[in-house]
Amino acid sequence: MHKITTAPIISTLEDLQGEKRTKEDLKSFLEGVPSRLPINIEHDMSHATTGYIENFRIAPVPNADGEWMLTGDLYLSELPTGDLPLRGMSFSFTEPISKNTPGEEEFHVYLPFPQYNDDNLMNRLHKVDVPIAVGRWHKKGLSPEAVGFIIGITYFVLGPEWTHVYEERIRPKLLKLIGHLKKEDGIAYDYHQLVERQDGGKVRLIFVSNHSNWTVSLKPDCIRRGMAVAVDFLTSSDFAACKPVSQLRLKYTPENQSYKVTLVQYEDGEHITMG
Repeated sequence: MHKITTAPIISTLEDLQGEKRTKEDLKSFLEGVPSRLPINIEHDMSHATTGYIENFRIAPVPNADGEWMLTGDLYLSELPTGDLPLRGMSFSFTEPISKNTPGEEEFHVYLPFPQYNDDNLMNRLHKVDVPIAVGRWHKKGLSPEAVGFIIGITYFVLGPEWTHVYEERIRPKLLKLIGHLKKEDGIAYDYHQLVERQDGGKVRLIFVSNHSNWTVSLKPDCIRRGMAVAVDFLTSSDFAACKPVSQLRLKYTPENQSYKVTLVQYEDGEHITMG
C-alpha cells in the first residue's frame, strides 16, 4: 500500500458546487467517522475500493486565515495520476433538511447537488404517504452522474423473521416511495437498509443499483432477493463470523435480478473487497 500523510479531505473553503461548510460541520463528521474509511472513486459504489483513510483530524488551511480542513492519512493500492493528488477520490457526508411527519420517519432520502435545491422535488417528496426525512448528500467534488440514496431505517434482526418484517413493514412503503421518484428528476438511486446483528450491533446493507436503469434494480422484489443474499452472507459466511461487520455492499446483477456481495467492512475499519 502507498501512504499519503495528512491529505486534505474536505475544508471550509468554497467547493466546486459553490457551497461552504463550517468548522462545526467538520467536527460533526469527525465525531461519527469510523477509524478506517474505505475510498471510492467518483462516489460510485459499484467500483472496487482503492484503499482507505484513517487518522482523521482538523487543521488550519495553509495561507487561508480562518479556514479549516479535515485531513487524514491515505493508504492506496495504486498512486493516483494527474495534476491533482486526490483526483477522482470521493468523500461525502449527509445533512438532514426536513421531514414530512412530526413522528418517527421510516425512510431517509438523500439527494445530490443540484437536485437538493429543487423546491418542486422537495414538495413532491413531502407528499409521499410514507413517513420520510429528506436531506442533502454533500460530495467533495462534482460527480459525473447524479446519484442519491434511500435508507430504510426500520431495523430488523438477522434471523428467520426478517422476511415477515420486510414484506409487512418495509416493502409496501418502499413501493409507495419509489413511485414518487421519477427518472425525469435526473437522479439514480441506491438503497440502504439498516439491520441488527444477533449481538445487537448494527449493519448497513448498501444495494448499489444499475444506475442506468435503477427503477428495475430497486423494485421491492429485487431488493428482497438481495436481502436474502445479505442475510445468508451475514449468518453463514466465514467472512462475517470472524469479527463484527458494520457494512455490507452489494451490487445489482441483471442476469438473476438480484445482488451479489462486493465489499465487507468491519467495525474496526478493516474491509475486504469481494470478487
